[in-house]
Amino acid sequence: MTTISSPSRTIELGDGLPFCVIGERADDTADALDLQLGPEPAEAVLQARRTTALPFSLDSADPEALAAALAVYEGRALVNSASAEPEQMHAVLALVRRHGAAVIALPYDGRIPATAAERLGLARRILEAAEAHGIARDDVVVDALALPLATDPSRGRTTLETIRAIRAELGVGSVLGLSNLGYGRGAEQAAFLAEARAAGLSAAIMDTRSAAALAVARDPKEQG
Repeated sequence: MTTISSPSRTIELGDGLPFCVIGERADDTADALDLQLGPEPAEAVLQARRTTALPFSLDSADPEALAAALAVYEGRALVNSASAEPEQMHAVLALVRRHGAAVIALPYDGRIPATAAERLGLARRILEAAEAHGIARDDVVVDALALPLATDPSRGRTTLETIRAIRAELGVGSVLGLSNLGYGRGAEQAAFLAEARAAGLSAAIMDTRSAAALAVARDPKEQG
């Protein structure tokens, strides 16, 4: 179970828990907000906090941006993300440990792995590094890597295989960016989310304005 919080709200995500909706914008239908940090990360956190009480997923690959955001964040943030690229991975994991945050493990080492087995191997690398940094396994959520489906539908099967493997072999939570499947494809995103939830997906970063996808996210019967 992974826990994230703001000063007034606490969210738990993981196997057997309610599905976690991480919104791309702040609204009452989300459980948390994925905050793109941009060039002024500390100000981005403070400004967003003035508009919402949701816990934040701090979205940046830049350790310096994450450091500035974590320094002003009140509560327990979800850091999005630590990749399998050694320099970035260790810099981000050190920040996660220092600030008591949770982290998304991104199975990416300069290229996107084509198979579930490759993704799992990179996820294991990040998990082992996290444990070496003193980060509990429960504080790591693995990104199953959603990719555009329009040009290659087999990518969806690979993502679903990855979700199942994360659950069965790693025993940690999983997340994906639903919009990465392709913007403007609400019905397709909803259908894929239903399959992903049945496979054991714990959370999704998504546009909560998609009524179809949100309905799937909130339906307890969809969870595998």
